[in-house]
Amino acid sequence: MEKFQGEVPAADLMDIVFAADGTATDISTTQNVVESKGTPSIVFSSALNMSVFNGTGNAWGQDPAGHFVVLVSDDMKAGIEDGMTMEILTRPDWEGDDVPGSWSTVLGSEEGGGMGMLVYNKQWCFEVHAGGGYRDAYSGSAPVKGEWTHLVGVWDGVEARLYVDGNLVGSTAASGSYGWPGNVTRQWFGIGCDLGPNDEGQASFTGDIAIARMYDAPMNASQVNKLYKNVKAIITDTDDPDAISNVQENRSTSNGIYDLTGRKVQRADRKGLYIIDGKKVVVK
Repeated sequence: MEKFQGEVPAADLMDIVFAADGTATDISTTQNVVESKGTPSIVFSSALNMSVFNGTGNAWGQDPAGHFVVLVSDDMKAGIEDGMTMEILTRPDWEGDDVPGSWSTVLGSEEGGGMGMLVYNKQWCFEVHAGGGYRDAYSGSAPVKGEWTHLVGVWDGVEARLYVDGNLVGSTAASGSYGWPGNVTRQWFGIGCDLGPNDEGQASFTGDIAIARMYDAPMNASQVNKLYKNVKAIITDTDDPDAISNVQENRSTSNGIYDLTGRKVQRADRKGLYIIDGKKVVVK
């Protein structure tokens, strides 16, 4: 029986793939429409060997400069309302050492209703609007800056649970019907931000997002642990690019600064990915 409890279903409500050309696509069976807003950035992660959303151009907790929105299809809507699972792999970043006090959404659709995975009260938080109000499952600990973190939120119609790196860290009662966002033009989930009024994003996230998935089935602890093991297996010890404000050539190494086209430049004074003295560096 335990074998079947540990089997992991397909991400049938949302499964986002980020491409090197700057686009994002939902490859789940629902194939929700994904729209690009502003100037979202996608970079290559050496640690994961895949392209990821990079939110270092967004100010933590503010209106995003670039993000993606996943429009809620009828199939996705029906799947959420009777319970679901949200899975995220993310690497948070922010200015300074301490976690900012303002709330910041990794993946969310919250405006007087809805759900999301966010940093709230300086903790990871899985939030669901059920039974007429928001129900929050907290991690009880602060996010670690620059560290790839696996997050899973489960809502089964009775309880909301938050898992961090395969471990159950928080739960809260969340019975009652699911409440959709109100006073919005369209229903969508923001990648790197939250749903806001006037069809705009809000509460942007500063950091990388590699996985953004949703499953129709509310998963049990064995299944969540299997998700984490699958993700842990792809993370290598290779360092990802550093995020900095500006750089100049280190002439002592003589390697110089190159943009992604291979052209040598004197300064990396625009946002993007550069090779600087032989190392990948993201300039924000």
